[in-house]
Amino acid sequence: MSVSSDMRNKMIKYNYLEDLPNEILRETFSYLHALDLFYALNNLNQRISSILKEIRLHVLIERNTSRCQIGFLCEKLYDHCDQVISMDISNESFDRTNLIEYLFEEYFFVNLVWYRFSSFASKSNFEYVLRKLKKQNEVVYLNIDDMESAETDNAIRDRAHLFSKEILLDPPSKLRHLIFRIPYNYPGLIDCPIGNSNLTSIELNFYGKHDNKSIYVLIYVFRLHRSLRRIRAVFENYIKPGCVYVG
Repeated sequence: MSVSSDMRNKMIKYNYLEDLPNEILRETFSYLHALDLFYALNNLNQRISSILKEIRLHVLIERNTSRCQIGFLCEKLYDHCDQVISMDISNESFDRTNLIEYLFEEYFFVNLVWYRFSSFASKSNFEYVLRKLKKQNEVVYLNIDDMESAETDNAIRDRAHLFSKEILLDPPSKLRHLIFRIPYNYPGLIDCPIGNSNLTSIELNFYGKHDNKSIYVLIYVFRLHRSLRRIRAVFENYIKPGCVYVG
């Protein structure tokens, strides 16, 4: 028996976004990036606006994110900064050379647990941002990635030393996973006391060949962070990079 087109159209049921229950919308929105959410759903209706005030937010600013997009996102964050739980920021995004510092000056992300910053140390007020990071009591994961040459940029090495002093030697209490991709030799670890941090995973980049001196530094890392279960050490000699994994 054939079905006419009129009958077929009557049998088709269309569902719209507003037909979904709030629970499904909250769960779906919590997997999307904040900028995309605000662009697509901002001021759509009162119900959606109410849901946007209840969900977890993930802030992603990439290298190709425009200044207009960053400005729009920053405006929205004034009313939503306490919902942000993760940040993935490229400091090279559209000529905003101090973007990371600006975010820490303007907002206090009280519920942040996950950070990833790239092109960070060479362009920001590093010491200021580290002090702000120390006050983030809920942070569990921290990833700072700036692979500019430590051979030619003394400022990078100075900031790496500051990071070693402020974060590596005295990490926030809830920090579990730490990645720091700036080549450095961490001489301060040799004289550090025995610690008892909660870090369970660390990745560090070392400048120079993986000789005995560098290997011995890893012993002090274990001495400082006695809860460690995984450490990844990357040795950069800028001619033929090599990796050493210690499990």
